[in-house]
Amino acid sequence: MAAFPVRAGVIAVLASFRLLIGCAVGAVPFRYGEGFCDGQRRRSQAGLEVVLTAVMGVLLLLPGSIFIYQYIDEKERQGGTVRMHWLAIFFYDIFGRLGVTLLVAVVGIGVLIAAVLEFRKSRRTA
Repeated sequence: MAAFPVRAGVIAVLASFRLLIGCAVGAVPFRYGEGFCDGQRRRSQAGLEVVLTAVMGVLLLLPGSIFIYQYIDEKERQGGTVRMHWLAIFFYDIFGRLGVTLLVAVVGIGVLIAAVLEFRKSRRTA
């Protein structure tokens, strides 16, 4: 029973880390003239970025939310203190563990919407 939340949490953390290091939509660094002259290759690279962003949104929405809820629930039962981002603390103080869970889910929905909008934008320019 405990293996699922751990795996979901690891996946969500890896997806979040990928976002933090700059692999989100439009953030992939490249140099002109070094293999990116072909327009088709650039379009396929943009398509991959959109897919990765959508996957990241789904991972934050589903397993990430489940993991954060179970993690906070476990920490509440154990007692002690946990370091969190100030925004997560704000939502926890007002709404409890469900508020932090909804915060993670809303961020996942936002990332998913950003991927859909980027996909629509790339289809209009193609």
